[in-house]
Amino acid sequence: MVAYKKGLNKVIIIKTTKLLGIGLPIAILPSYFLFFRNKDIFTNFVDKTSTLQILLILIGLASVISILGILIYRRTNKIIYGSYLSKLDDIISDMESIKQING
Repeated sequence: MVAYKKGLNKVIIIKTTKLLGIGLPIAILPSYFLFFRNKDIFTNFVDKTSTLQILLILIGLASVISILGILIYRRTNKIIYGSYLSKLDDIISDMESIKQING
């Protein structure tokens, strides 16, 4: 049971981390573009910077959003579910020891 729970937790954490690491920037960057596309700030910025600079800024912004999303996800999981998961681990280990004694 312990191995199954750990494997399941690992899969869930990996999949959610990938979702936040890749999906969050993909969702947020187009919304920034849609918000700023008709603003004077955006047109001035595009006129004054080269394509390479814009690409580097987008990659940097996507990386920051990705890292923040992953860090926030992991931190909130530890804060919200940390005590429950440790209690669950204790209960499972107690059940395993009882099974070995009775079996």
